[in-house]
Amino acid sequence: TYMAWMIPTAIGQACNTLIANALGAGDAAGARATFRSGLALVAVTQAVLAAALYAGRACVVAAFTTAPAVTALAAATMPVVCAAVVSDGLNGLLSGVMRGCGRQAWGAWLNLVGYWCIGLPLSLVLGFTYDLTTQGFWAALCAASVTQALVLLAVLLRLDWGRETRRAQALVAAGAAAGAGSTGLV
Repeated sequence: TYMAWMIPTAIGQACNTLIANALGAGDAAGARATFRSGLALVAVTQAVLAAALYAGRACVVAAFTTAPAVTALAAATMPVVCAAVVSDGLNGLLSGVMRGCGRQAWGAWLNLVGYWCIGLPLSLVLGFTYDLTTQGFWAALCAASVTQALVLLAVLLRLDWGRETRRAQALVAAGAAAGAGSTGLV
């Protein structure tokens, strides 16, 4: 999923910069429009990528192995991998948007809860207790990623962009007044 993650992460980084600039300039509508445009773009690219990956799963697996047991396991796991491609992509974008808003702590907490408190225990249960091995590990990873994406999406859809603009401008002013040249957004 690494290569599938690069496109939405790049879009997330672009949104990060555009949103931070818009908020600092007092353009709440521009920041919100950037978020929505990025979300639509990533949703479409990841859906197309996941569909292509699923449709071409035999070719993808054949590029890495010819072992029948590995091929069968990879083919059986591919639907969960495709779901993870979509949720990981959304996380790449949504995390970039949160960074643009100066809300990095949200991402840190969601990673902790999503992957360590949900993903890891669930992978142990699915992988070992229910003996789902690879499929269980991928399902747990996907569950953690989906949880994180849903929470980030819920937060961002309800975000008061006007308040975020005022917050960003206050942080810039505080940094300028302190003479540090830092906005406190890092």
